[in-house]
Amino acid sequence: DSCQIFSIITKKYKAFIKEIVDINLLPYIIKFLDIDNKKVKMACLKIVGNIACEDNANQVQKLIDLNVLEKLKYALFHENIGIRRESAFILSNIAAGTQKQIEILIEQNFLQILFKVFKNDSVKVQKEAIYAIGNLTSVENEKYMKKLIDDGILIFIYDSLRSDDCTFISISLEILGNVLAY
Repeated sequence: DSCQIFSIITKKYKAFIKEIVDINLLPYIIKFLDIDNKKVKMACLKIVGNIACEDNANQVQKLIDLNVLEKLKYALFHENIGIRRESAFILSNIAAGTQKQIEILIEQNFLQILFKVFKNDSVKVQKEAIYAIGNLTSVENEKYMKKLIDDGILIFIYDSLRSDDCTFISISLEILGNVLAY
Protein backbone atom coordinates (compact mmCIF):
# COMPACT_ATOMS: atom_id res chain seq x y z
CA ASP A 1 0.00 0.00 0.00
CA SER A 2 2.83 2.39 0.77
CA CYS A 3 4.32 1.82 -2.69
CA GLN A 4 0.94 2.62 -4.23
CA ILE A 5 0.71 5.80 -2.16
CA PHE A 6 4.23 6.83 -3.18
CA SER A 7 3.40 6.23 -6.84
CA ILE A 8 0.37 8.53 -6.60
CA ILE A 9 2.24 11.19 -4.65
CA THR A 10 5.21 11.21 -7.05
CA LYS A 11 2.84 11.63 -9.96
CA LYS A 12 0.86 14.51 -8.46
CA TYR A 13 3.54 16.20 -6.34
CA LYS A 14 6.81 16.28 -8.24
CA ALA A 15 8.65 17.92 -5.32
CA PHE A 16 8.13 14.69 -3.36
CA ILE A 17 10.46 12.89 -5.75
CA LYS A 18 13.39 14.85 -4.36
CA GLU A 19 12.35 13.82 -0.85
CA ILE A 20 12.33 10.14 -1.83
CA VAL A 21 15.82 10.51 -3.27
CA ASP A 22 17.10 12.59 -0.34
CA ILE A 23 15.94 10.17 2.36
CA ASN A 24 17.40 7.26 0.40
CA LEU A 25 14.19 5.35 -0.36
CA LEU A 26 15.15 4.59 -3.96
CA PRO A 27 17.26 1.51 -3.14
CA TYR A 28 14.23 -0.05 -1.42
CA ILE A 29 11.86 0.86 -4.22
CA ILE A 30 14.18 -0.67 -6.80
CA LYS A 31 14.70 -3.75 -4.62
CA PHE A 32 10.90 -4.18 -4.49
CA LEU A 33 10.96 -4.65 -8.28
CA ASP A 34 12.20 -8.18 -7.52
CA ILE A 35 9.07 -9.01 -5.54
CA ASP A 36 6.78 -11.42 -7.37
CA ASN A 37 3.66 -9.39 -6.73
CA LYS A 38 2.15 -7.56 -9.71
CA LYS A 39 0.64 -4.73 -7.65
CA VAL A 40 3.88 -4.00 -5.78
CA LYS A 41 5.95 -4.29 -8.96
CA MET A 42 3.63 -1.96 -10.87
CA ALA A 43 3.52 0.61 -8.07
CA CYS A 44 7.32 0.63 -7.87
CA LEU A 45 7.63 0.89 -11.65
CA LYS A 46 5.28 3.87 -11.58
CA ILE A 47 7.49 5.56 -8.96
CA VAL A 48 10.56 4.87 -11.10
CA GLY A 49 8.65 6.09 -14.17
CA ASN A 50 7.67 9.31 -12.43
CA ILE A 51 11.32 9.90 -11.56
CA ALA A 52 12.48 9.04 -15.09
CA CYS A 53 9.97 11.55 -16.51
CA GLU A 54 11.47 14.38 -14.54
CA ASP A 55 13.97 16.68 -16.17
CA ASN A 56 16.56 15.87 -13.52
CA ALA A 57 19.53 13.99 -14.97
CA ASN A 58 20.98 13.38 -11.49
CA GLN A 59 17.86 11.56 -10.30
CA VAL A 60 17.74 9.44 -13.46
CA GLN A 61 21.42 8.66 -13.06
CA LYS A 62 20.74 7.60 -9.48
CA LEU A 63 18.21 5.07 -10.83
CA ILE A 64 20.83 3.75 -13.24
CA ASP A 65 23.47 3.62 -10.51
CA LEU A 66 21.06 1.59 -8.36
CA ASN A 67 20.84 -1.03 -11.15
CA VAL A 68 17.31 -0.29 -12.32
CA LEU A 69 18.28 -1.22 -15.89
CA GLU A 70 18.89 -4.84 -14.87
CA LYS A 71 15.42 -4.96 -13.31
CA LEU A 72 13.86 -3.45 -16.43
CA LYS A 73 15.45 -6.11 -18.66
CA TYR A 74 13.31 -8.70 -16.89
CA ALA A 75 10.23 -6.54 -16.46
CA LEU A 76 10.07 -5.99 -20.24
CA PHE A 77 9.18 -9.68 -20.60
CA HIS A 78 6.84 -10.01 -17.61
CA GLU A 79 3.52 -11.78 -18.19
CA ASN A 80 1.58 -8.62 -17.31
CA ILE A 81 1.17 -6.18 -20.21
CA GLY A 82 0.97 -3.17 -17.87
CA ILE A 83 4.34 -4.03 -16.34
CA ARG A 84 5.87 -4.49 -19.81
CA ARG A 85 4.43 -1.20 -21.02
CA GLU A 86 5.57 0.76 -17.96
CA SER A 87 9.06 -0.74 -18.29
CA ALA A 88 9.32 0.31 -21.93
CA PHE A 89 8.00 3.76 -20.99
CA ILE A 90 10.72 4.13 -18.35
CA LEU A 91 13.40 3.10 -20.85
CA SER A 92 12.08 5.62 -23.34
CA ASN A 93 12.48 8.36 -20.75
CA ILE A 94 15.95 7.22 -19.71
CA ALA A 95 16.93 7.15 -23.40
CA ALA A 96 15.73 10.76 -23.63
CA GLY A 97 18.27 11.69 -20.98
CA THR A 98 21.90 12.67 -21.14
CA GLN A 99 24.38 11.38 -23.68
CA LYS A 100 26.00 9.31 -20.92
CA GLN A 101 22.65 7.68 -20.12
CA ILE A 102 21.98 6.91 -23.78
CA GLU A 103 25.46 5.41 -24.10
CA ILE A 104 24.87 3.18 -21.05
CA LEU A 105 21.69 1.82 -22.66
CA ILE A 106 23.54 1.15 -25.91
CA GLU A 107 26.46 -0.51 -24.09
CA GLN A 108 24.01 -2.76 -22.23
CA ASN A 109 22.47 -3.85 -25.56
CA PHE A 110 19.03 -2.41 -24.92
CA LEU A 111 18.59 -1.91 -28.66
CA GLN A 112 18.43 -5.68 -29.17
CA ILE A 113 16.09 -6.07 -26.20
CA LEU A 114 13.80 -3.34 -27.53
CA PHE A 115 13.83 -4.97 -30.98
CA LYS A 116 12.49 -8.18 -29.36
CA VAL A 117 9.82 -6.24 -27.50
CA PHE A 118 8.79 -4.40 -30.65
CA LYS A 119 8.65 -7.60 -32.68
CA ASN A 120 6.72 -9.71 -30.17
CA ASP A 121 4.53 -7.55 -27.96
CA SER A 122 1.18 -5.80 -28.20
CA VAL A 123 0.83 -2.45 -29.97
CA LYS A 124 0.69 -0.51 -26.67
CA VAL A 125 4.06 -1.90 -25.60
CA GLN A 126 5.48 -1.63 -29.13
CA LYS A 127 4.74 2.11 -29.15
CA GLU A 128 6.76 2.65 -25.97
CA ALA A 129 9.56 0.47 -27.36
CA ILE A 130 9.78 2.41 -30.62
CA TYR A 131 9.94 5.69 -28.70
CA ALA A 132 12.84 4.25 -26.69
CA ILE A 133 14.58 3.08 -29.88
CA GLY A 134 14.10 6.52 -31.40
CA ASN A 135 15.57 8.20 -28.34
CA LEU A 136 18.61 5.92 -28.49
CA THR A 137 19.37 7.27 -31.97
CA SER A 138 19.76 10.77 -30.56
CA VAL A 139 23.22 9.69 -29.40
CA GLU A 140 25.84 12.22 -30.41
CA ASN A 141 28.77 9.85 -30.54
CA GLU A 142 30.02 8.27 -33.73
CA LYS A 143 31.16 5.10 -31.92
CA TYR A 144 27.70 4.49 -30.47
CA MET A 145 25.87 5.39 -33.68
CA LYS A 146 28.07 2.86 -35.48
CA LYS A 147 27.11 0.27 -32.84
CA LEU A 148 23.42 1.00 -33.45
CA ILE A 149 23.96 0.52 -37.17
CA ASP A 150 25.96 -2.66 -36.61
CA ASP A 151 23.21 -3.92 -34.30
CA GLY A 152 20.59 -3.60 -37.04
CA ILE A 153 18.90 -0.23 -36.67
CA LEU A 154 18.63 0.12 -40.47
CA ILE A 155 16.86 -3.23 -40.78
CA PHE A 156 14.53 -2.18 -37.97
CA ILE A 157 13.74 1.08 -39.78
CA TYR A 158 13.00 -0.80 -42.99
CA ASP A 159 10.70 -3.25 -41.20
CA SER A 160 8.87 -0.63 -39.15
CA LEU A 161 8.31 1.61 -42.20
CA ARG A 162 6.27 -1.24 -43.67
CA SER A 163 3.79 -0.96 -40.79
CA ASP A 164 0.21 0.22 -41.18
CA ASP A 165 0.55 2.25 -37.99
CA CYS A 166 1.25 5.92 -38.71
CA THR A 167 2.99 6.36 -35.31
CA PHE A 168 5.48 3.63 -36.20
CA ILE A 169 6.08 5.18 -39.62
CA SER A 170 6.52 8.67 -38.20
CA ILE A 171 8.99 7.60 -35.51
CA SER A 172 10.83 5.38 -37.98
CA LEU A 173 11.35 8.40 -40.23
CA GLU A 174 12.70 10.35 -37.25
CA ILE A 175 15.04 7.46 -36.46
CA LEU A 176 16.20 7.40 -40.08
CA GLY A 177 16.83 11.14 -39.91
CA ASN A 178 18.95 10.71 -36.77
CA VAL A 179 20.98 7.92 -38.37
CA LEU A 180 21.48 9.86 -41.62
CA ALA A 181 22.58 12.93 -39.67
CA TYR A 182 25.63 10.95 -38.65
